[in-house]
Amino acid sequence: MLEDLVELHLEVMKTTPITVRRYCYSQINWKSNGICILGDRGAGKTTRQISGVDHSYLAVDDIEVGLGKKVPLYLFGFLY
Repeated sequence: MLEDLVELHLEVMKTTPITVRRYCYSQINWKSNGICILGDRGAGKTTRQISGVDHSYLAVDDIEVGLGKKVPLYLFGFLY
């Protein structure tokens, strides 16, 4: 199942035009099961980073209900 997900990810990335990449892009382990971008508010963690990438979401603090691609951060606590 993970291999299928990796294959799907690579296929989506091939067809998604990416013109700008973050400075640490080459340091990311893309074979990881999950990738999380952390930082202070206003540090560029916006929907712009995931625009054009299907099945991508933002875990956002200080919201109670998710909307669009934004998921409340506290919901991840229910997974443990």
